[in-house]
Amino acid sequence: MIFAITGTRKSGKSRTLEALLHLLRKQTDSLGGIIARRAMRNGQPFGYELLCIASHRCIPLAVPLANASVFPVADRVCHGAFCFSESALETGRHVLADDMTKKYLFIDEIGRWELEGGGWSEQLATLVERTNPTFLGIRSGIAHLLASRWSLDFAHLYDLDDTDCSSVLHDITAILEKMPPTVN
Repeated sequence: MIFAITGTRKSGKSRTLEALLHLLRKQTDSLGGIIARRAMRNGQPFGYELLCIASHRCIPLAVPLANASVFPVADRVCHGAFCFSESALETGRHVLADDMTKKYLFIDEIGRWELEGGGWSEQLATLVERTNPTFLGIRSGIAHLLASRWSLDFAHLYDLDDTDCSSVLHDITAILEKMPPTVN
C-alpha cells in the first residue's frame, strides 16, 4: 500500500511525512527510510539534510549550486538547482535497501531526477515487492509518471497544493487504524 504525498516546492511534503513519522513512532519501532529536512544556517534556510529514520541520524544532503563548495569536489553531484553530497546519496540508498522490510517505509524528495535514473530511482524499482505501507514525498506533477515507470499502485494520492497537512494526517491514520496488524 503506497501513500503518495505530492506538492510544489515548500508545500509541506517533508513536514507532513515527518509529522506522520512522529505519530507512527508512538506505535512501533519498525520505521525506516529517509526524509529530506530543510537545513538551517544562522537562522536561514541553507539546503537540505537527510534524516535516516531508523538510526535518527542526519547528514548534509544538498545545497543550492551557489553553495556547492561546502561539499568536497570529489563528493559533489549537481542536478537542477542543487548540488548533492554523493556520500549522503549513497547512505540514503543503503538505508532504503536495508529498511525495505520495515513495517513503515518513507522515501522523500522524489522528483524528475529519479525519472532520469538518479537519486532514489533504483530503490523505487523494489517498491512493487513491498506489502507494508510506504509513504512517498513526490514533487508535484510527476506522480503518475513515477507510477507508470515503476508499476507503482498508489492506494492514496494527496496533493498538498489542494489540501492541508492535518487533513492528510487524519486520513492516513484513519486508514492505518483499519488495517490488520502485521508481524514487523
